[in-house]
Amino acid sequence: MYYDEEESREIVSQNIIANALMRFVSDRFNTQEVVLAGGMVRDWFFNKEGSDYDIYVDMPENYDADFLIANFVAPLTESEAKTYRIKELRNVRQFSKAEGDKFSYAGAAIEHIVEFETISDFDYDKPNKVQVMFLQSGLGIENYITYGFSCNLSKCWKSMIGDSVFTKQFVKGFTDRTLRFNWDFEVDGEANLEYIRKILNKFPDFEIDEQTRECLQREFSRQSFN
Repeated sequence: MYYDEEESREIVSQNIIANALMRFVSDRFNTQEVVLAGGMVRDWFFNKEGSDYDIYVDMPENYDADFLIANFVAPLTESEAKTYRIKELRNVRQFSKAEGDKFSYAGAAIEHIVEFETISDFDYDKPNKVQVMFLQSGLGIENYITYGFSCNLSKCWKSMIGDSVFTKQFVKGFTDRTLRFNWDFEVDGEANLEYIRKILNKFPDFEIDEQTRECLQREFSRQSFN
């Protein structure tokens, strides 16, 4: 892990906010199966400030999704604001079965998405963008991250209790400095090049796996003839 004092202060703040957000989601949905996963945890590892808080919830079988979603978007109470250090909850939107994001990670496994912004009580001027993904019952959050996430350097998570967890795929990618993408991460038979390019721009000094490299070369060739 790389260290920078200024970035580290931001990361500490984001950790506090993330823990509060996970407790907020956990309490409103009465479940302990809540983790922060993907890009923000990865960026912390590289001592960079994260962007969005992507929270994953593994709900029990036979839950009433409509009731739970309605409960979640209920107004913030004074007690909740104090407990979770949330000054404001705003711009709440919800989607069913990833309809709002066709390029979501293994989107078919996601039953619902709730998006919102919060303002924490110690960082008033900076809205925190949050997505809460509700997985199909019984899927298992760890399995979903390990096998459903596309990029090896996104296969990591942090629970409400304990340190961040990095999968073997993450560790191997960091060790040999190679980005690898799952090729079940496709839409209509085509790789999500927008997502791949975004990750490559984050890690310009990393190699990429052969299959992804060949895909990008084909795409560049196709564009050059158009």
